[in-house]
Amino acid sequence: MKRILLLLVVVAALARVHAIERHWSYGDHDGWGGAFYSNIARNYLRYGYLATGFAPITSTGNVPVEKWRYYLSHPPLIGLFVSLSFLVFGEHEWSARIVPLVFSLGSILLIFRLASGLWSNRTAIVAAAIFAFVPMEVVYATHVDPQGPPVTFAALLLLIAYQERRPLLAVAAFVLGAGFDWPIHYMTGLIAVHALVFEHEKRRWVLALPAASLVFVLGFLVYSQRVASNPEQHAIQSSTDSFLFWSGIRVTRNHIPGHRMVAPDPVAWVGKESSYFRELYGLPLLVLSLVGVAAAGGRLQRSYLLLALLWGMAHVVLFPIGAFVHDYWMTYLAPGLALAGGRAIVWTAQLLPDSARRLRTAAILAATVALSVSSVARGIDRIETSRADPASFGMRLHRLVGPNDGILSVSPFDARDAYYAGCRIRDQVNSVSLFEKALDESPGYRYFVVPQSTYAAHPHKPLFESLGSCHDRLAFDGYYVFDLARCRDR
Repeated sequence: MKRILLLLVVVAALARVHAIERHWSYGDHDGWGGAFYSNIARNYLRYGYLATGFAPITSTGNVPVEKWRYYLSHPPLIGLFVSLSFLVFGEHEWSARIVPLVFSLGSILLIFRLASGLWSNRTAIVAAAIFAFVPMEVVYATHVDPQGPPVTFAALLLLIAYQERRPLLAVAAFVLGAGFDWPIHYMTGLIAVHALVFEHEKRRWVLALPAASLVFVLGFLVYSQRVASNPEQHAIQSSTDSFLFWSGIRVTRNHIPGHRMVAPDPVAWVGKESSYFRELYGLPLLVLSLVGVAAAGGRLQRSYLLLALLWGMAHVVLFPIGAFVHDYWMTYLAPGLALAGGRAIVWTAQLLPDSARRLRTAAILAATVALSVSSVARGIDRIETSRADPASFGMRLHRLVGPNDGILSVSPFDARDAYYAGCRIRDQVNSVSLFEKALDESPGYRYFVVPQSTYAAHPHKPLFESLGSCHDRLAFDGYYVFDLARCRDR
C-alpha cells in the first residue's frame, strides 16, 4: 500500500507542476496572488526579517521605512515561506509555487491517514486518489496565497491529532495553520463541538482549541496595531475592514481600488457558487459524496466525515462576498468530498457478493481511475484556457527603471505589473495637486503612467495637459508613459 501511495503522490505532482514556471499573468487569481506575495517575500530578503518585524510589506522598489505599506488582512506565513524558498532556490515563479505545492502533496498523505483510521486502507487509497486529482487541487495546488493548500494541510493534521489524541501534534498543526490564514479557526470550533457531542473523553479539547484561537486572533490584532497604527500604513485594507467586507456585513463600492463592488442577490450568488462547484469538483463527485455520507458506517465515522464537510462549507457560508468573487474559496471542500467519495466507491463495490472479490477490486480500480483521469483532464484544461497574457507592461517598465526609481500612475497599479517593474510606485495620482505633491515629497519619480483607454476622456485631463512638452510620450502595452525627466528639462 505504501508503494501505491508513493506512486499516487508522484503522479499527482506531475499533474500539479503543469506550467509551474509560467509568468504571473493577467486575468487569473494565480497571477495576482503569485505576484503580490512574491513581492512581499522579496521585501523580507531586501530589508531583513528583523527590520520588518516579520510583517508583510507590499511596497515595491527601495523605499524608506516611513513609506512602507503593510498587508495585515492575513497572518504572514505565506510571504515568509516564499521568501525562504527564494533564499534556497532563487527568485523565480516556480520557486514561489513550490510552497503551496508541497503542502498540497502532503495533504494526500494526510487524507490517507485520516481515512484509514476511519475505515480501511482500501477506502483510504481511493479517497487519497480522489483528492490528488480533483480539479480544484490540480488547478490551485500551486496558487501562492494564504488560503488553500497550507491551511488544508494544517487542518487535516489538526483533525488527525484530535482523532489520535496527540496534543503536541495538535499544537504544531494549529500554529502552522493559524500562521497562514483564518479558516484553521473553523476547524478548532468544529472539533470542540465534536468533542462535546460525540467524544466526551476528549473534553479537554472543548476549551483548549477555542481558547487557542481566541488568544491568536487577539494577539494578531495587537501585533497589527503595533506594526501599523496609522490606517494610511495599511495596503488595501485592515483585518477588521477585510472581515466586514468579505462577510457582506459592510460592502463598500471602492473597497478594492479599481473595482466597483456590489453585493450579489441570493439567486446570483447560488448560481455562481454552483458554476464554481461544477467546474472545480463536478457533479459525479457530488453524487458520490451524498452516497458516502449515507454509507459512512457508524455514528462516529459519519460525524468525522460531516465535520470535514462542514469545515469546507464554513468559509463559503461565512464569507459569501469572498466566495462569490474567488472560486478558490471552495478549496476547503476538497478533503470532505474526497473522503465521502472514497467511502462511496468502496461501499458500492462491497455490495457485490463475497465470491466476486476480484470483481470488487476491478470495480473500485475502474471507478477511481475513471474519476481521476476525467478530473485531471478538466483541471489541466482549466489551466490552459485561463492562461492570460503575462504582465508584459511591468516587464517593459523594468527595462526603463531600477529599484531606486519611481513611477507615478493615474490609476490603480496592478500587482503583477508592480512586481515585474520592481520600482517605487505611487498610484491614483489623478489631479494636479496630487501630482505636484508626489514630486515634492520624492523627486526620484521618472515616469508618469496613463492608460490609453482613459486618456482622452479622463476627468483629470488638465493634469495631462499640464505636462506640456511631454506629449512626445512613450506608448506601449495600452499605456502612455510620460518621461518626467524630459518635462523638467524643457
